[in-house]
Amino acid sequence: MPSGGSHPRYTDEVRNLIQDSVTAGARTCDIASYLRVSDSMVSRLRGFYETFGTVSPAHPGVQGRPRKIHKEAEEGVIDFLDEYPTARQDEVCDFLADEYDIHTTPSSVCRLFKRLQFSSKLVERQHGEQDPLLRASYLADLTQYSADQLIYVDESASNERTRDRKYVTPQTAKRYFEHCGIYIPDDLEDVDYNEL
Repeated sequence: MPSGGSHPRYTDEVRNLIQDSVTAGARTCDIASYLRVSDSMVSRLRGFYETFGTVSPAHPGVQGRPRKIHKEAEEGVIDFLDEYPTARQDEVCDFLADEYDIHTTPSSVCRLFKRLQFSSKLVERQHGEQDPLLRASYLADLTQYSADQLIYVDESASNERTRDRKYVTPQTAKRYFEHCGIYIPDDLEDVDYNEL
């Protein structure tokens, strides 16, 4: 058989005949011409036989370098997400760096979530049963005050991880203020909301 290109997998019978011939001490070219297989195939199977003791070694299960996030850290991430179900990927990266001294990227954490089957985190909506008329009345009451007269209590008072969130864009801050009923003039859109 000419060498080069891909060949179909040889049957176990042919592989066993090659193994018997190699065990008997036959030369590679003699085995190849007798069984009508390529020399490279016989050489490869001879190498398998000399290395593993068989021409059909079992496929090794794990290949490549070990995972950066080991099993103990995975269990720690699961516990962390049980305690903080709204945690973001960069917060999980910070947790791994603090607790396990594993410096990783959010994309690695995303792959970890996939492997742990955390494809989408389900968070219960808080106080979803509120009365829409009562909420509208509250927002209407807010409009009689100017922005400097209002005091807002945000989640940083109850959730210390808020300061770890790295990015607030002007668009998200503007949407938040508009949701709260606060109008921001166009000339104030260049304000750095991370400094507020």
